[in-house]
Amino acid sequence: MPEQTARESTVLDVSEINCFRSRKTAQCLQDSFHQRIAKHVRAGIGDLPDDWQEQAIPLLVDYGITRSKKRLSVEPEDFSRLAGQAEKLARRRNGGKPVDLVGFVDNLRDAVEIAQVTLEDAEDRAVNSMVADNQDRPAFYDERLFRGEDRVYLELPQPESEIAPRIAEALAPHGYGELDYKGGFIRNPHGDMARIGKALKKYKLTDLCEDFMRDPARADPAMVMISRKTEDVARMSTARDWSSCVVAGSHRFEKHMPEDLQRGTLVAYLVRPNDPEAHEPMARMNLKTYANEAGEEILVPYKVYGKADDRFPAFVKSVIDETVNAGKTGTFTLPQTLLTDDLDYQVERDADGNLYSNLTLMPDPPKQTGRKLPEGTKLGDRIRL
Repeated sequence: MPEQTARESTVLDVSEINCFRSRKTAQCLQDSFHQRIAKHVRAGIGDLPDDWQEQAIPLLVDYGITRSKKRLSVEPEDFSRLAGQAEKLARRRNGGKPVDLVGFVDNLRDAVEIAQVTLEDAEDRAVNSMVADNQDRPAFYDERLFRGEDRVYLELPQPESEIAPRIAEALAPHGYGELDYKGGFIRNPHGDMARIGKALKKYKLTDLCEDFMRDPARADPAMVMISRKTEDVARMSTARDWSSCVVAGSHRFEKHMPEDLQRGTLVAYLVRPNDPEAHEPMARMNLKTYANEAGEEILVPYKVYGKADDRFPAFVKSVIDETVNAGKTGTFTLPQTLLTDDLDYQVERDADGNLYSNLTLMPDPPKQTGRKLPEGTKLGDRIRL
């Protein structure tokens, strides 16, 4: 599926987006994640000789990553227990004689392999099989978006708070000053930093206090990970806080996921900065490849699964509009071998970047994150995505 060239004057290199995480920064996130697991490994096997620890750590870190994927504990005891099993196994195989480094490592490798298989369930096997069968997946959107990587990480922009100025104005007459809004503090008349919520309650500013508590500008920072990695796409609804008809092992997973993988479907995850592997993503949305008669391709954002406010889908759309979709207009079609969620197989993109399609499945209630339908919308109506 060759990449099409849009008008160069309208194309923005993804690395120029001010919230783009560079390859070096993304690697730092991955390294930090692995280092956190390695710290627990060291704590769990600290009684072993240093050279034994050096050989054991990589094996046990891999095991820790698998446990993290399964949302299981990643604590020192998990690794000390496995190391103990390996040492007992080595002694048994060695007739009760002392175990050397080679014997310990060989048996630890066996113990880790057994533990990995034990953790794997039917859904994992379905995902792993799907990944193995699609190793030849084309390198979609490499030039404009991925630049040799399988994932790109972007910081989700934090909105400017409309509540902070109101709080400062409301508390100023009472002698309050400097505001640390992100931290949740304000300087009181005595010069000390006090909690904003407590100050608002003190003066019975109930409505303002509720607005403060719900203000999205105070939300924890988050990242968007856009991925073409085969496992990320195949696992889009497996071992997540949401489910869909393409959960691993289902009929639709077996029938349609190979088409998604071979025809350019990407996945965008909303993740916390300390979860770069998307083991516990907060939300996700698919980006499906539609093409026109000339072979030009665009990415169409689908509905959100999970928990996210409107910033997530709006931001993902802005990224693909500035990279892959820039300068492309007209009618685009999705192959009918793919699932469409609630959209038609055809979309139209106008010169302003708006996407339109017919609604083929009515959500209940008639509102979903990133796609709020006007009151009175009916099945079959043309909607703006």
